[in-house]
Amino acid sequence: MRKTNIFILSVVLLLVTIPLSAQTKKGNLHRVRFERGSASTVIKGAIRNWSEEVYVLEARQGQTMILNLREDTRNGDVTLNIVAPSGKALNDSDNGWKGKLPNSGDYKIYITTINSKTARFTLEVTIK
Repeated sequence: MRKTNIFILSVVLLLVTIPLSAQTKKGNLHRVRFERGSASTVIKGAIRNWSEEVYVLEARQGQTMILNLREDTRNGDVTLNIVAPSGKALNDSDNGWKGKLPNSGDYKIYITTINSKTARFTLEVTIK
């Protein structure tokens, strides 16, 4: 009986922690996917209360990534940060970036707001 209870508890804990792995401390993880035959995609989203949304994109070393972030509302400031699979930050601009990718793997694109109001945004992602 005791082994059965421990097993059930273990399964319940596993089921509870799986959805949490798809979240960051303040926001959600989203996998960026391209339509078949396309090298770019447009993402529309919203962020609230100093939160962040994280977009994960798998790419290869030597490819060129182009990111353009546009704020669709005027009441919140959105920023863009890109982190390579190595953990190194890549960008030096708040609203876009273009460059050759230094590593193969998952790149994380962080969209954050520095305002407590809702900020709507459009992110265009291109890989060449």
